[in-house]
Amino acid sequence: MLAIRSGYKDALHELQNAEFNLKATKLIAPFSGKIATIKSKQYEHINAGTEVMSLINDKVFEVEFYLIESEVSEIAVNGEIQIKPFALNKTYQGKITTINPQVEKDGTILVKAKVKNDGKLLEGMNVKVYIQKDIPNQFVVPKTAVILRQNQEVLFTVKSGKTYWTYVQTTNENSRQYTVIPHPDKSSATLKTGDTIVVAGNLNLAHDTEVAIKSLKTNK
Repeated sequence: MLAIRSGYKDALHELQNAEFNLKATKLIAPFSGKIATIKSKQYEHINAGTEVMSLINDKVFEVEFYLIESEVSEIAVNGEIQIKPFALNKTYQGKITTINPQVEKDGTILVKAKVKNDGKLLEGMNVKVYIQKDIPNQFVVPKTAVILRQNQEVLFTVKSGKTYWTYVQTTNENSRQYTVIPHPDKSSATLKTGDTIVVAGNLNLAHDTEVAIKSLKTNK
């Protein structure tokens, strides 16, 4: 009776409502990240359901890219990729997470992968994607080893201190290397395991030229 006359219960109810409303003014994110694209100001009145900002999970980013139909058979979920942002001189490792089972009208297929962020990647960055795949039983040479002569691909082998050019065809490539085969239309084109290949200083090199092999110094 005393509580009713004093207004204690009404005051307690108002306090509880105020505390509830105060909690409702806080937005709790489902994950840690960074806020971007804030669309409202402090103390501004907004309606329920209004978008006020974007929240970015910057620990892991999703990369989207497209492949043509004939290339999709070469990849699989959990396959490894590398990305290189155009704005950064650095590559990042990632893994394919989904391959869309539907082909787009232009004949491409959407592929998604996830990449861990070291703090330098930003949402919306443009990147170059490299698909990593092991190709067994191939001759692999640095890209610098293959040059053009008369619009044909050649590389130089070294035998008994002299250079011999060999016509080749490049079959696959990554950012640093080619896989090559002896040119099928050139009977003199041969490559075998253990051949010494010229990988530098070959732009002006001629056939049947004496050369000295220089050992590369490595930092230990």
